[in-house]
Amino acid sequence: MSAGRTLKAGETRGEGFGADLIAAFWLPRFCGENTARPSLILLTTLSVACLLIAANSANAQAGATAKRISADFRSTVAYASNISGGDDTLAAIRRIEPSDVTYNAGATLKFQLPSGRNVLNATAGANAVRHQRNKILDGEDYQFSAGAGTLVGPCSGLLGASYARRRSLAEDLALPVATNVTDQTSGSASLNCGEGAFISGVQASVGKFQNKTKRPGFVDSESKGVSASAGYRNATLGDISLIGQYSQVKYADEPINMPTPVPTGGQAFEQYGVGLQYARKIGMRLNGTASVLATKLHAEGGKSSGVSATANLNYKATSRIQLSLGYGRCVYASIL
Repeated sequence: MSAGRTLKAGETRGEGFGADLIAAFWLPRFCGENTARPSLILLTTLSVACLLIAANSANAQAGATAKRISADFRSTVAYASNISGGDDTLAAIRRIEPSDVTYNAGATLKFQLPSGRNVLNATAGANAVRHQRNKILDGEDYQFSAGAGTLVGPCSGLLGASYARRRSLAEDLALPVATNVTDQTSGSASLNCGEGAFISGVQASVGKFQNKTKRPGFVDSESKGVSASAGYRNATLGDISLIGQYSQVKYADEPINMPTPVPTGGQAFEQYGVGLQYARKIGMRLNGTASVLATKLHAEGGKSSGVSATANLNYKATSRIQLSLGYGRCVYASIL
């Protein structure tokens, strides 16, 4: 359940609250979803996972190479009272029945190759969605990613790249359009260090977002960002860090806002944030994180500011079942 409202200077604030029961490694999260009206959702999740460990695993701790392959199969059945992402008028314009039952089936294959202080990994996933009433919303999602990591002294470094083909959420679509498919590519690099009680890290990322639908209301974008943190770690009290973030989103020079198109002029939003993050492990099964950031947005049309906050609590009931409770309030750039 979530609520959001669009603000000045390309700023959108959203609040989200969610509770999930996860079987076998499936742990969805969200922050800042926006819907035009509340929606009742009933969700049942069935997930089966199998883990295959190749030869040489007995020598992994001695530095020998070990191959690990895991497969995750999942299916869900969900009922939504407002799948159209708006009121009855919007549903009629999009020719969508507001209430529907969604059937979801997917699989993820993960490969990991550790070698000494280095590791390579790759992930491929596919997901098929079918609807009982709104066949126009049926489709498939695909995702591929690869990465490499290494340990150097007290530091660990990671490199990663990914590609995803996804169906757009209903609330992200232009008024008369019911479906859209997006291509998303991204790359990232990070370095994290820990020496005694001192911890620090820096991360950088780039991304590109493209729409299959080529008409006003669908704008492609490019993004880049960097963040850094420095903090104190204590086995009893937990970890507390000072964090800083910068990101930029640049939109293609395409018209937006139906039915009267308005050119974006290739404008860009810049976002700055500084705040605190706290993480603590409580016993063997419970852990939580929380963060608060003061955020500023800069755009050609003006400036604005706000507060972003997240909180997550995770409980590991068994090796295959986890409970997750999360809350998020995000400030981010928007062309709306």
